[in-house]
Amino acid sequence: MKIQILLYPGFDELDVIGPFEVLKMAQSYGASLDVELVTLNGTENEIVGQHGLSVKTKIGEKFDQENSDLILLPGGGWGARSARGAFAESKKGAIPRALEEFVRARCFFQLTAYCVEETQLPIIMLGMI
Repeated sequence: MKIQILLYPGFDELDVIGPFEVLKMAQSYGASLDVELVTLNGTENEIVGQHGLSVKTKIGEKFDQENSDLILLPGGGWGARSARGAFAESKKGAIPRALEEFVRARCFFQLTAYCVEETQLPIIMLGMI
């Protein structure tokens, strides 16, 4: 299973590091996982989180809509409406459009959800509620 954690400026560090560690640990115990830290276009090699953590990615490792099985989109800055983070990225529109294409290519049903926490950001950004 190919899992991509999609990074953007102002991501919430714990939303990335925690799942990354758990998934990599599962992989080390034999789970058939391919876990990557990626950016939308693969052109950035250093992304800085909401609280200053700098994460390096490999140039060229980008969001792969065709071959990814699961996309993990961290939160970050949504509640504060920060200039960097999830809210800012939702306003730019590139990540929501890419995620919408990813979902449309794989889903054969209508998804309805209620947002009660920042962790449901992908649903909000996709305009699915």
